[in-house]
Amino acid sequence: MFGKNQEIEELRTSIGDLQQSRESVLEELKRLKKQVQALQEKFAACEKEKEEEAALGAPDSEPEAGMLTSFTPEPSHAQPRAQVFFLAAPTVDGLFLRQSTTEQIGKSIYKLVSMDGVNGNFILLDTPDAIATAMISVSQFVKSVCKVNGNIASMPRHIITEEEGVATREGEGWRVVRKAVVRFE
Repeated sequence: MFGKNQEIEELRTSIGDLQQSRESVLEELKRLKKQVQALQEKFAACEKEKEEEAALGAPDSEPEAGMLTSFTPEPSHAQPRAQVFFLAAPTVDGLFLRQSTTEQIGKSIYKLVSMDGVNGNFILLDTPDAIATAMISVSQFVKSVCKVNGNIASMPRHIITEEEGVATREGEGWRVVRKAVVRFE
């Protein structure tokens, strides 16, 4: 009986310690949430300030009298910003249906860059995960959108894009207009 009481007391002590640890973790979580909130607000304020400065076109400081400054004329139109998409396996007829703005391990096989959101150039990613995923079905995942040079019988260590492929927006996906040329090494 004495052994049981001692065991129960040890369990109660352990439970008490765990509850204290839990409370400490919760307090730390609250502190970190506040810190994240403050950083997000500071970041938003910096972004707003940056946007306002860009809208005004005003430099951060006035040049000193007699100081030479360089002048770069503003282009008449804004430069388009490149959009980057990571594409999952295509359909057998060369349509990429799944895309993401971030690389997804085990899903992303291709990277497409578009300047206008309608047309883009794509490459086969040369990462171990992309290579492994592509090799699951070379005929569907690769040959439907790429011309392949090199030995496809063994697992390549690298995939070199010799010529980028071209795709155009079709609905929510990207249709291959010209196949990429890749080499397995």
